[in-house]
Amino acid sequence: MFKKISLFAIFALVSICGQAQESSSTKIGVSAGYLNQEWDIDSRDFDLSGNSSGYYAGLFADFDLGSSFRLQTSALYAKTDELDQILVPVMAKYYLGNSGFNIQAGPQVNFSIDDLGVPDRFGLALAGGLGYDINDNFRLEARYAREILNRVDADSQETRITGITGYKFHNLSLGLSYAF
Repeated sequence: MFKKISLFAIFALVSICGQAQESSSTKIGVSAGYLNQEWDIDSRDFDLSGNSSGYYAGLFADFDLGSSFRLQTSALYAKTDELDQILVPVMAKYYLGNSGFNIQAGPQVNFSIDDLGVPDRFGLALAGGLGYDINDNFRLEARYAREILNRVDADSQETRITGITGYKFHNLSLGLSYAF
């Protein structure tokens, strides 16, 4: 299954990059940075939470939507002490005048590469953040993504056995991007 998802992600990025090269207002590039990941586990008997640090790296495509708006989509590999994931944020960006500062918001799909022992490796998060375009090539970004869907089916047999009723991840990322 992971191979199918990887092939789909590669195909999607190649398609995006192909379209990006056709438009002068579309930028593609690389992004990397620090990642802090929180996790929450809820059960009938106890609640656990924790966090771990690591990094992320990947590719992005940034599309001009006119005036002060852009749409940025990324495919990022994220590694922390606890977990390896693929993160796919799709962020609407609103630029504040000609300052280079932007406000970002949108959904983020999280796919856990590691087997967590939970039924669903996919998570859906809402993300928000701030960015600053240093120049035409370099950008800084800070973003927080909070999962909104539970990775555990509360009615499943596994939930009845383990007692775990909730499993979510939340990410704080600080990074630098380079657009070609």
